[in-house]
Amino acid sequence: MTHLKNSNTNDSLWRKDPHTLYTVPVEHVLNDYTNVQLAARQVNSTSSVLRQYMLRSHHHLFQYLGYSHACAVFATMTQILATFSWNFMDLFIVIAAIALTERFRVFNRHLQAVRGKVPLYLMIEWKRNLVAHGDAREK
Repeated sequence: MTHLKNSNTNDSLWRKDPHTLYTVPVEHVLNDYTNVQLAARQVNSTSSVLRQYMLRSHHHLFQYLGYSHACAVFATMTQILATFSWNFMDLFIVIAAIALTERFRVFNRHLQAVRGKVPLYLMIEWKRNLVAHGDAREK
């Protein structure tokens, strides 16, 4: 099978979409900053800000379990792991799509090169059939 030797390997992912790696973390930090800022407006002490931030950002969790620092740490770790895995999967899908696109470009170039020509394997098969039919006629 033909490899990507004919492809343009100078086009890396970073040249095609350089802001991909920067927009997601910035968006995440800005969202967290907004939640911390809103929590700080409602309370005075640092621990209360943390508590208010966690209640605001993970309300679906603390609505059922009630707030505790251990649960807040677990929720933060889970959020970080989920964010990284989500971003990794997004980048994986982008890279796979770029690779598939490039493979189809190479395949299309090969198809264009043989357009209108009879492939060799068809000629060989045609000759085999011709010989087989010729042998059958003689018997």
